Amino acid sequence: WEMAEGETPARLMDRSQICEWLAANGTGPAEARAAATDPKALERLLRSASRHHARYYLEALRSPVGRTLVVDVRNGDAFADLPRDLVVEVASRVDRDGAHPVGGPPLTRAQRELVLALDRCQRLTIRAALSGDREVALEALVANPLVPSREVAEPLLDAILEANRPQLPRFFPEDRR
Repeated sequence: WEMAEGETPARLMDRSQICEWLAANGTGPAEARAAATDPKALERLLRSASRHHARYYLEALRSPVGRTLVVDVRNGDAFADLPRDLVVEVASRVDRDGAHPVGGPPLTRAQRELVLALDRCQRLTIRAALSGDREVALEALVANPLVPSREVAEPLLDAILEANRPQLPRFFPEDRR
């Protein structure tokens, strides 16, 4: 998603806004209307949008002037109240030297707490995936602000692991025999 100079995302887009954006940015209205009601059509459209975003990013990297895009980038000094190594999705100037986050206003306390909670959840998820440790995976789910309790997290973890069993062999050493 390309942004005009100085533009910042005002809010997250819901499904209808995604469809409207895709329709306005080179994807026919029929496909956008289908995506509003058909999850598979929406998935196809989002994949297409990702390819376009990748193309814009690569073009910016080769351009002598670059462009402003919304990308995932290391925070650095963009948000002084967040860790420098935290990955943030923000407007960034992308040029031959890479992506450089454009700073934003300070986060509210609630925003900062949410960002840090999600970062903790993601780091625990990575640790769990690399180790195959169910307790760490459970800790990651419990750390997720969308999971209300450990009682909800336990059966949810079992279902997630089972549904993704072929991709998560470290959690199922008995399958390797």
